[in-house]
Amino acid sequence: MNESIDDYEHLKLKTYDHWTLYLHDKQNYLGRCYIALNRKGSLDPFSDTTSQERDELGNIVAHVHKALAALYQPDIYNYANFRNVWPHCHCISFHAMRVDAWFMVVIL
Repeated sequence: MNESIDDYEHLKLKTYDHWTLYLHDKQNYLGRCYIALNRKGSLDPFSDTTSQERDELGNIVAHVHKALAALYQPDIYNYANFRNVWPHCHCISFHAMRVDAWFMVVIL
């Protein structure tokens, strides 16, 4: 895998002191984004970060929640930490199918 974080520059939403917030290029979940650690290396975003980095990550997640709630009213937020290319974590909002909508699908 030859991907670089630079390949996603056009999806950058905001740069913070320790992290950068990117919109995910595949929006199969509205508002799907990821937060990449600005520090390079083979690091786990949760266990190999400083307390300042973890605090800032928590603040970014809170800002993402607030923005997604205002835009899309998601039911659930999921997180994923893959560490497959660079230290980052995914924020994925999920909209549960409402019971009444499910019945409409079954009936139709």
